[in-house]
Amino acid sequence: MSRPEPNSATGLWACVIILTVLVLGLVCLLLRDRGLARGLRGATETGKGVVPTVSRPAMVATSRQTVEPGSVGTTRQQDYEPAVQAEAELPETEERLPVFSRPEGRGPDLSGFETGALVGALATSRDIVERRKAAKALGDRGIAGSLELSDKERETLDAVVQEYLADSRATDSQTRVEAKQQIERLWHVAAPMLLKHVDDKDLTVAEIAAKSLILMRDEQIVRALIEKGKGVRDPRRRALLAFALSKMTEQRESLIPGRVCLDEEASRELHENVVVPALREEFGARNLVVGEVAGPSREQDDKK
Repeated sequence: MSRPEPNSATGLWACVIILTVLVLGLVCLLLRDRGLARGLRGATETGKGVVPTVSRPAMVATSRQTVEPGSVGTTRQQDYEPAVQAEAELPETEERLPVFSRPEGRGPDLSGFETGALVGALATSRDIVERRKAAKALGDRGIAGSLELSDKERETLDAVVQEYLADSRATDSQTRVEAKQQIERLWHVAAPMLLKHVDDKDLTVAEIAAKSLILMRDEQIVRALIEKGKGVRDPRRRALLAFALSKMTEQRESLIPGRVCLDEEASRELHENVVVPALREEFGARNLVVGEVAGPSREQDDKK
């Protein structure tokens, strides 16, 4: 009997291993080709090439236009470059946040409401936009000369303006600005309470009242200030009234639409014909130059 080759078994196993590797390699090639074909087919259908499934950075979400707290209706966008580039890649059909130029652009139109309803909304509404709209509508009617108020409505409005004047002393700047702008929306509707407090013992209240009257000045307001000064004997109060009158040529601006200060020419004429004679006759000002009459400072007031 002949002996078997000693390496025959080893050679057989080597052949099996080689064949297995070849089969596995062929399978891998087939699977890869199928994946590429699927990707190319999808790219052809979309016309945009193979889109990687990499998520966008978190900064993309914050690059969207967002409404600032406390400034409704204003928008801002982060100013870092990657976010701007990523924003440009967003699909054109993606929904965008609405943009409002001013808070009054939201909510129902109150211009057609009855006066009583507007006064009620201004005094009791918890919606800041509704209160702004009510104040604006009332002020517009006052400017147009079409506003008629009952005694109760006048009393309610005076109480509201009183609250705004008190808010001018708030430590929160947003509260102060809101109060100032509400007074400007009301415009001449707020004038009676502004005239009452233009010589207030609290200089902060007196200041907001005086500045508001200077902004919304007309001959009626100027003459009301002069008339108020006739019955005042307190030097401090007279100085405040004279100071307000002396500033009636100062040009001031309001951010509220439709609220425009009297122009320079009309202001100069009013000053020369009405203010200057009153300052000389009623307040004892001599050789008057605009701006020379000054009210007492806070420091002087604190010492009294």
